[in-house]
Amino acid sequence: MTSLYDEKSKHRYKYIVGVLLILIFMSLYFIFFSESAGVSKDEVKSIISKIDEGYDVIVTSDNYVVDGKTYYTVHSNLKNNNSEYSDEFIIDTRKYYRVNTSYAKVGNEEIWEVRYCVSKENNEVYLEFRNNPQRLIKYNDYNDNLNYALSIIKKTNYSQFPHIDVTIEGDIYTIHLYEIVKNDEESHTATIGWYTLNIKTREVKNLMSDEILN
Repeated sequence: MTSLYDEKSKHRYKYIVGVLLILIFMSLYFIFFSESAGVSKDEVKSIISKIDEGYDVIVTSDNYVVDGKTYYTVHSNLKNNNSEYSDEFIIDTRKYYRVNTSYAKVGNEEIWEVRYCVSKENNEVYLEFRNNPQRLIKYNDYNDNLNYALSIIKKTNYSQFPHIDVTIEGDIYTIHLYEIVKNDEESHTATIGWYTLNIKTREVKNLMSDEILN
């Protein structure tokens, strides 16, 4: 009787140990290999390359956490070294060219202004502005808001908009439209207009005349 009880206890013990080992291996797998179940760095580059065709994409970090979720942070940079309005820089001996709407020059230092953040769990793309850190704005939402504002602006301003800078604070998009004027070997920016969009009220305002456009 005792022998039968001991035999059952051994089987029960082996079963419990086996289940514990499986749980430990599963935990280790998710800790060290969970990225494979999500979006890889190559997939991130592909996603951003489709958004910014003709740009070179750099994944600068793969461990950026906002509100408990992990993102890749990504910069896209002009491949074409003939650009009149981008600065050259080197990463890992490779040459890249920065875009002014993504970077600002402060003295000799390059400061990023806006960058992509791509969720590691899915293909969702966000934008983060330096003056509004860790507030991630869905790329599609940003695009829709900007296109809406530009459609209103074009009804009163018939200029071409070769360059657009956008800053976001709270619910307000500030939109700077400008062109780059070349004089011999020097160049400077010429402002076309300053506008704001309130994404809550959908109001578009001309900051230079203080006129509501819609």
